[in-house]
Amino acid sequence: MQLVKRLAELEEELRQAKAKLPAVQPPTTDGMLAWEEVATALRDKRDESISENRQLKVQNYVRTQLVHDMRRWLALAHARPTYTPLRASWHNVTLFANPDSRALGKDWITQHLYHNADAVFARHAHPNFDASDGFFDMDIEFSDTCFHYVFYHQYTTPTSVPVLCADYMKRLCALLLVDGFTPVRVNTLKESTATTALHQLKTSMGEAVNLLCGEFHTERRSVLVAQHIHDDETWQPHLKQRNINWTCQMEPVPGSETTTRVKSIYRFSQCFSQHGYNELEDEARIVGLDLGQCPEELKEARFRLVILRWFARMRERFAVTKRLT
Repeated sequence: MQLVKRLAELEEELRQAKAKLPAVQPPTTDGMLAWEEVATALRDKRDESISENRQLKVQNYVRTQLVHDMRRWLALAHARPTYTPLRASWHNVTLFANPDSRALGKDWITQHLYHNADAVFARHAHPNFDASDGFFDMDIEFSDTCFHYVFYHQYTTPTSVPVLCADYMKRLCALLLVDGFTPVRVNTLKESTATTALHQLKTSMGEAVNLLCGEFHTERRSVLVAQHIHDDETWQPHLKQRNINWTCQMEPVPGSETTTRVKSIYRFSQCFSQHGYNELEDEARIVGLDLGQCPEELKEARFRLVILRWFARMRERFAVTKRLT
């Protein structure tokens, strides 16, 4: 029965092959296909099968790799510590090298940040647009493992939402001053999709910045979010890093398509490496503060006071410069 079935299959293949032959081909004297024509048809069929088999193998490999990465993602989430405070998940600071896994990771991270945007503003008691004309403020948050510099900003700009979003997606490192007061003049955009951008930079202080940014739009508002990627299989500079996250909301001013109200919360920690976070004394030295003679129980308060005073002076200087220009 198997031979009969196979014979029927071959006859059908020959019928299809004969139908594909050019009409100008004269038939053989006995009315049957020439052996060269049969051989050509069978060879074409074989090549087609080989090509299809290769494509299936590639697809199978890609899917297998994706499943492998997702299993690794789940396993490492429980096995590897994270230096991000407030119990942020290891999933939110990791990107794999495999393109499909990498794309999935980018979507996961940015979607997670976006869905928590309102909670971020609420946790920091950030006022609504209607409650404030604008401000620029700073605080320092200490936790059991580290501390974060936190910047609160709200302002109105004569720029449309689409133009402002595009500028941030293109020049995120420069606009967030990730290298302090050292201007970022190089192109930091390394990867981009329709909704994400990945920026990478080695700062003048010898720190690695690997910022993933995502944009989300509704009829009412646009939200941009960014997170520093701690663990990236495609970029491992072996430098100190900072945990950085940024949440920004933009809305057009009612009655205007070219004026935008913006509010944002920008947080970054002290430096960390694979061995842990910098000591407070080391971080203080970066900004020129010596805590060596300060009592241990007063170091955090002293550091916070000096940094906030410095910020107040810089904010006033910026405001004066802005009024004079």
